[in-house]
Amino acid sequence: GMASSTIMWLAFSAVPEWATHALFATSATILIYAALHSFLGMIFALYGIHRIRAGYVSAVRTLDLRLGKLWHDYTAVTGLLALAFVFVMSGMANPH
Repeated sequence: GMASSTIMWLAFSAVPEWATHALFATSATILIYAALHSFLGMIFALYGIHRIRAGYVSAVRTLDLRLGKLWHDYTAVTGLLALAFVFVMSGMANPH
């Protein structure tokens, strides 16, 4: 959503210009990886909502939601690591 877009914009703004530093390409690749996984997580969430509305999820049948939770947990950890990498490496490349 809006928060994810803002965080991505802040991360890209912390990176040196693409034409002057290889860190831009590295950072872009890592941030796009995180964004793609976030987008796929949204699809998992929509699928979970569809399964709930269709009556396929109950207290006994929760596999659809558990798989989505695993995906979101993985994405959250890798996304935070990606952001930390971009900000730390950008700070090292642009000491002020």
